[in-house]
Formats: sequence, structure tokens, C-alpha cells
Amino acid sequence: MYYSLRETLKNSNFINGLLAIVIAMICTAPAMAEDGITPEQVADPVAWGAAEKVTQLKHLYFSGQPDDAAFAAAKANGVTTVINLRAPDELDWDEAAAAKAAGIEYINIPVIRDTGDLDRESMSKISAAVTAQNGAPVLLHCGRGQRATAWLAVHLVEDHKMDEELAMAVAEKAGLTSPGMQRRVSTYLDETE
Repeated sequence: MYYSLRETLKNSNFINGLLAIVIAMICTAPAMAEDGITPEQVADPVAWGAAEKVTQLKHLYFSGQPDDAAFAAAKANGVTTVINLRAPDELDWDEAAAAKAAGIEYINIPVIRDTGDLDRESMSKISAAVTAQNGAPVLLHCGRGQRATAWLAVHLVEDHKMDEELAMAVAEKAGLTSPGMQRRVSTYLDETE
């Protein structure tokens, strides 16, 4: 029997067939995020002042427009940087000054409003700004949290090599609830494949 198995293994057709089966199993296995990120890891929403639905995934927080009370809560939760995805003409107060007063670094990277398409340059700038924080807690926000969590979906697919369906589920749990923005994320990802 030992001789027969050894001879079988020498047969290149058998080896090629076995290799094809292993490759097929790997390619059809459910995609998992590099870090094992799942929707269950997104904390349930909490209120921080005017930001009524703040969600958290690891060191990242997502929200709609914060106010002074939200910045105080962010600081109490260890946030060192806020990344505002709203354009300056969308704001009716000096958010940079409010962040500074709370002892939080302020970064503004405007992302289109909900009526347009996501763009690669903005997504890359946000990813670079988050990466530059070296794992320190960051609050990303826009008006309602849709653009912030759209970036999360893009980030999970592009930077963590997560399956798009799983990335969208994580982002939805974090607050990506607008069907229009969900479509924009899918379109963006389809166009960048």
C-alpha cells in the first residue's frame, strides 16, 4: 500500500487535481477582514451632546455634527483628533476653535455632500490622516455621519482587503444608513477595482 500511495503522489495529474481543489476552496471561502473586524465590534450608538448617534469601531468614532458638549465627551473618551468631512460653507460655527478649546487636534477634509460621488483623493486623504494618528482615538464626522461611515466602508475594502459585503455591513452598523450613500460607496468600489 505504501508503494501504491507513493506512486499515486508521483502522478502529476493527481497532484494538479489536489492543488486545484485546494485553490478552489481558498477562493470560495467567505472573505474575512484582515483584523477579523465584524459588525458586532461596532459599539451601539451613544449621545455626545448634539452628536446623538456616536458609534465606535476600535479607535475610530463616527458621528454627525458635534458641538462643544460633543467635543468634551470626545476628549473624555480619549479622542485626540477630529476629522471634519464637511465643507467650510456647511458650518455655522468655528469648529476648529471649539476643537482647540477642547484640546483636540482639528483636521478638515471636505467630502462631497450627499448629492455627488465619492472621490479617490478625499478617501486617500482621510485614510492618511487616520493612519498618521498611529492608533490614537479619532472622531470622524460630517453632517449626519453618512460621509464618515462611507469612508469606513471604503477603508475596510481598500486598506484591510475586506469583502465589500462585510465592509458595508460593518459601515451600516456604524451609521451608513442612507441608501443613496450606500449606492455611492458601491459605485466607488466598483469603479476602483
